[in-house]
Amino acid sequence: MLKPNNALLIKGLVCAGLGLAVVAAPYVLGSTSLRAPLASVSLVGWFVLAMGVMMILRYIRAQRPARPEKKLTSPVLKQRPPP
Repeated sequence: MLKPNNALLIKGLVCAGLGLAVVAAPYVLGSTSLRAPLASVSLVGWFVLAMGVMMILRYIRAQRPARPEKKLTSPVLKQRPPP
């Protein structure tokens, strides 16, 4: 397994931060002239937030150690040899 790419974590954090800022901006800003344009691009904000979270989850998944492979066992029971 390859080592996780730290750039993926940084990109994920930046995307998640920007997406959260765009989604929360219409509720936080006091100026009505800025609220309308930001409210109209809230769908893009949700998309960027989701992309950022997915990048962070991929980074975390790459951090986990690889699972050992399980041996496939036959479901057939062993038979006793004849007496």
